[in-house]
Amino acid sequence: MTFIEKRLHVRNRFACVVGTTTRQVIAALAIGSLATPAMAMQKGVGSDYAPGYSIGSPLAMMPPAGLYWGQKIAFSTAQSVNNSGADSGVHTNMYLTTSLLLWTTNYHFLGARYGAYIYNVGLYHANITTAKHQTGAITSASDFEIDPIYLSWKLNKTMFVSLSEGFNPPVASYDAQRLINIGHDRFTFQQHLNVAYSTPKYLLAANGVLSVNTPNQHY
Repeated sequence: MTFIEKRLHVRNRFACVVGTTTRQVIAALAIGSLATPAMAMQKGVGSDYAPGYSIGSPLAMMPPAGLYWGQKIAFSTAQSVNNSGADSGVHTNMYLTTSLLLWTTNYHFLGARYGAYIYNVGLYHANITTAKHQTGAITSASDFEIDPIYLSWKLNKTMFVSLSEGFNPPVASYDAQRLINIGHDRFTFQQHLNVAYSTPKYLLAANGVLSVNTPNQHY
C-alpha cells in the first residue's frame, strides 16, 4: 500500500489534494506527485502538503543497475473545507493511470551510485461539483516529474542516503477558465532527501521533499 497525492487547481480560490489507492512497491519504484496550491485546504491538513506526500518516492537504497518500470491505476476523492473547517461544498473525484521509469547504474559520483527517473507519466480524468452546484470535468496528461540526478550512498551494511533533483514541466492541459485543471501554469523544482535502514528482517525509510514553485500566472 502507498499514498499518492496529485495537485488540482480549482477556480474561485478553492483547491484540493487528491490521494491514495493501492500499488505494488517494487525495488524502489515509485509514482510521485505534484505540489498543491498554497491556499489549499483539507480536513486535518494545514500545510501545502497533505500527510504521506513522499511515501512511494524512490528509496535511499538504489536497486541493482538496470531499467525499471512501474504502473498504477487509481481512483481518489476529496472535499475542501472553509476557514472554520466546515464542508465548503466543493467535491472532486479523480481517475488515473500513471507510470514510472527508473534507470540505475553502477557509475559513481562523489561516492554515490548514479541513476535517473521520470514518474507521474500518465492520464488523468477529474470532475468537480462546486458549492454553487456547478459541475466540470477534464481529461488530461499530467505534469510529470523528471529527475535527471538520483544519487544513492551506502553508508554501511544497513544505512543508505539518497538525494535527487527534479522538476515538473507544465505540460498538462491548463485553462484558467475551467472549474478544475489537472496541471499548473508554472514549473515546480523538486529536491528529495531519503534515508533508509535495511536488514534482512526490517526496512525503515524516511522520505522528504522540498518544492520550489515558479510564479503562478493565474493569480
